[in-house]
Amino acid sequence: MKQFLILFILLFNLTVIAQSESYAGTYERRSEMNDGSIFEYTINLNSHGTFLFHSYEMHTKTKSPEQHKYGKGKWEADKNIISFSTDEQLDLDETHELNFSNTRARIDRKSPRNKSPEIIPDLMRFFSSDISWVEGKKLVKTN
Repeated sequence: MKQFLILFILLFNLTVIAQSESYAGTYERRSEMNDGSIFEYTINLNSHGTFLFHSYEMHTKTKSPEQHKYGKGKWEADKNIISFSTDEQLDLDETHELNFSNTRARIDRKSPRNKSPEIIPDLMRFFSSDISWVEGKKLVKTN
């Protein structure tokens, strides 16, 4: 019985690690507007449960055309939902000012029933966030 319990715990941990690593990677979005403005969003989900977010905006019609915003913290996967958290003591500083606590995203993937040869990349959709401009963003997994 003891060996069965140890085997069960080991298999459960391997399953959790495998699920997290399957979501790990870089997700990006780049938009160029008709007036020449550029918006870029990148989030790196590391396999050990941390993330780094970068937002770059270049506006052609403002006095301060370039803006960089950063955030970092931890992430957890539960099925296809990613929950983000930011420790205010450890993760927030002069550079990393975005607090991703209470931010959640869904990972959309090609259905295993879809047998077509078409390559459909994973898509991260932010559906809940205290950061108003993050909510609704869709980022494509690039690696």
